[in-house]
Amino acid sequence: MNTIIFDVCDVVGRRLSDNKIVFTGTAQTTDITSKVKEEKLYGGIGSQLVAVYQNERDIELKVQEVVFDTTYLEMAYGSDFVEGQTAIVWNKENNLTISGNALPIQGTPMTGSLIAVIDQYGRRYTGTYAAGTITVSGSIPPSVTNAGGWTALYQIQTTTANTLNLDATKFGQNFALEFHTIGHSVTNQVVADYYFQFANAQPQGNFAITLQNGKAKAPELTFTALTAPGSNSFGTFVEVPRIS
Repeated sequence: MNTIIFDVCDVVGRRLSDNKIVFTGTAQTTDITSKVKEEKLYGGIGSQLVAVYQNERDIELKVQEVVFDTTYLEMAYGSDFVEGQTAIVWNKENNLTISGNALPIQGTPMTGSLIAVIDQYGRRYTGTYAAGTITVSGSIPPSVTNAGGWTALYQIQTTTANTLNLDATKFGQNFALEFHTIGHSVTNQVVADYYFQFANAQPQGNFAITLQNGKAKAPELTFTALTAPGSNSFGTFVEVPRIS
């Protein structure tokens, strides 16, 4: 069937070890790339090209999301998030006003937390916390006493965190993947569904997160398709017409 495809693929993944389903409906780009190693054979007078020997076919699958999905981290690192965990993180409060050596804050540092205080000129101080206020240690220059623009940095403890252990001994597990998109006619009518099905795909361990101010992060994950056990097939392409 002749169609026009101008949509990305939705991807459904099933982890082979426990049948956990992973779904993405907001992919930005999806790539399916097949590569073959070619060896050219030359012979005869003038070293003529006699044949091209092909082997070692590889299929690479790539999914780039428009929405940051923590599932990508699970797939890349081979671990699952655990809900309701205790975690210690840094909290930062800006534009605070000091009075003498007293710096009122909104949050509550955890017991034993390190506390750093910075004035509007970048000078750093330490402090102690009690009853909603940090008492800044040391001598404070008159120019910043009773002034705003202060910053406080301290540790807090949360018991509602979802945590993922970045285990150095674990790697991404294999998935069965299905890529689905639709085909249109020249009159912009949806006339077919297309499915690329791969029974065994291994996520590559490389995973980069680059966060840039003002630019949405689009995480990307790449898989290598493997032949199914006992088979020489990478998968199946399925066309389902919507018109008779």
